[in-house]
Amino acid sequence: MSSIKTRWQLEQWLDRSIFRAADYGTDDAWVVIYGFTSELEEILSMSPRWNEVQLHSLRTLQEVRSGEVLPVEIQVSRYSSDNLKLSLRLVGPDGTIVSSQDRFVTEVIRFGLFAPPESQPGEYRIVAILYDGTTMVNIPAISDFIENSVEVSLATVQIVRP
Repeated sequence: MSSIKTRWQLEQWLDRSIFRAADYGTDDAWVVIYGFTSELEEILSMSPRWNEVQLHSLRTLQEVRSGEVLPVEIQVSRYSSDNLKLSLRLVGPDGTIVSSQDRFVTEVIRFGLFAPPESQPGEYRIVAILYDGTTMVNIPAISDFIENSVEVSLATVQIVRP
């Protein structure tokens, strides 16, 4: 078996089994950061609905150390388009996006949000943006929101020092 095929199979297994957070590298060297956990808690503070998607659950940790991966698992119902993507962001107390990932919408979507080592302790928000992966147009949620209906706050987590 070729090393390229073996690497691809390993990455596919890892993506199904644990939480991919980031990819860095060049043609010469490449690193992929993963996080894992045995226990995720349901912490969804609201259940947003877009025309095409209903979010049912968000499972993650209540707390993560800076320098670690925050694993997030989301379950949705999808009603149309195969081109939809969900951007999940970890947003700091000052509104800075410290980590983000975009995934195509499937029934179960797994994210690994890397909390950089320089992340300050505090309460961070998990924010979702649904968009059309072809046109890159954001899709606003149709639920009643006091805040922004495009950048939907789903939950909060604590980042603590290592």
